[in-house]
Amino acid sequence: MKLSYNWLKDYVAVKLPPEKLAHRLTMAGLEVEKIESVNGDSVFELEVTPNRPDCLNVLGLAREVSAILDASLKAPKVEKLRIPSQKIDISVEDKKDCGRYIGTLISDVKVASSARWLEEKLQSIGTRGINNVVDITNFCLMELGQPLHAFDHDKLKGGAIIVRRARSGETIVTIDGVERKLDPSILVIADAQRPVAIAGIMGGRDTEVSERTKNILLESAYFDQVLIRRASRKLGLSSDSSYRFERGVAMQTVETASTRAAELIKKEAGGKVSAQQDVFSKTQKKAAPAIALSLREINDRLGSNLSLAKCKAILNRLGFSVSSSGKDKLRLTAPAFRNDIKENVDIVEEVARIIGYDNLPLSIPRIQVENITIKSNQTHEKKIRGILTALGFDEIITYSMVNQSMLDKTALGHLKGVRVQNPLSQDQEMLRPAVLPSLLSIVLLNLNRGQKDLRLFEIGKVYSCEAEKKMINIVASGSKPGD
Repeated sequence: MKLSYNWLKDYVAVKLPPEKLAHRLTMAGLEVEKIESVNGDSVFELEVTPNRPDCLNVLGLAREVSAILDASLKAPKVEKLRIPSQKIDISVEDKKDCGRYIGTLISDVKVASSARWLEEKLQSIGTRGINNVVDITNFCLMELGQPLHAFDHDKLKGGAIIVRRARSGETIVTIDGVERKLDPSILVIADAQRPVAIAGIMGGRDTEVSERTKNILLESAYFDQVLIRRASRKLGLSSDSSYRFERGVAMQTVETASTRAAELIKKEAGGKVSAQQDVFSKTQKKAAPAIALSLREINDRLGSNLSLAKCKAILNRLGFSVSSSGKDKLRLTAPAFRNDIKENVDIVEEVARIIGYDNLPLSIPRIQVENITIKSNQTHEKKIRGILTALGFDEIITYSMVNQSMLDKTALGHLKGVRVQNPLSQDQEMLRPAVLPSLLSIVLLNLNRGQKDLRLFEIGKVYSCEAEKKMINIVASGSKPGD
């Protein structure tokens, strides 16, 4: 993930130099691998772990920086569009894999080169400018983390959008000019006659926006991440959109990004919103259950002495809903975009990240020494080991898993071991009902290597369906001492 230092400052006041900010981000679990200078800007190359798709966008990283620096987050204001009553012909046939699809028709746009501010932001992170409409969809993708796509509405056969599985034998020429064969395992966006985009991955060349485009259909959708990942691997085709869909996007951001892009398109390319259709196939997930946590638990786990106010401030800036429930106790609800927050320890980790792992105090855990009582059978085992070792025996430890063949070869096939339903190999069919097969396998191994004089013992368990018990097992072979 590339992050422009100048772009970041649009959302949070950063006074740290890039090098120090990179260190603070790394200590917060967002490793900055390198910093590049691009046209006077500093661009961070970050390693974002798979459980943090919320950080695959500038606003998400700005939220992290606001918590690290204890600074206010200036998120872009996105107001609801005034939508005419006219609807677009959109149908979702595959409701399981398309949870939400918003199509917005913007008429009478003027497609041209992008404004300088837009070009500079995209160029800073290595994205090539195309035109003002397409660049705005890319801008919103990088700003909010929600993939978008713009169709030339006049090129859609019948003016319809159908979200369905591809049919056997169908093909599409994607915007990179490559013809790709499709099959029913791939989700596509189609018009009345043919596929016009590979859902969540890449659009088709036949309906791409050009300088002659007058009316666009703006797509913002929520696709199943597993399906997109499989389609991307099958086609050998990856994109910034598929990268984010594969890791999961937030359902709530679908509408936010659609509205944000529509506003920018109206501002930069003119036109007006003439119709919109919002198709919900899945209900939004219920809010995550509240997590109760005490200040003492946070400080005990971190070895710190943080105040309740400090912990609340950190979690509030990260988007958590935080309230106090009694003295030094917190009740928290994770934001919808943080599916990785499940338990108390996850909350403690969030506090630790923002404090900075290098700023946590170094302390030795307090250990209370207790007298451990040695059981009588342990004492007996120790004495037996000593006696057998003094007599020249070597102790061995063998696997407690055997197979039926080993029992049959030692005339113990009548014993019933505890069988494993799904053994990893044929040699591990059951827990052994006797140690003899294991001992003899060691004897055979040594004899095959020319070692004939053996004195071995094992104190090990045997198992039956009723119980397990320890046994002393001794085996010897070869010549007696002095022979």
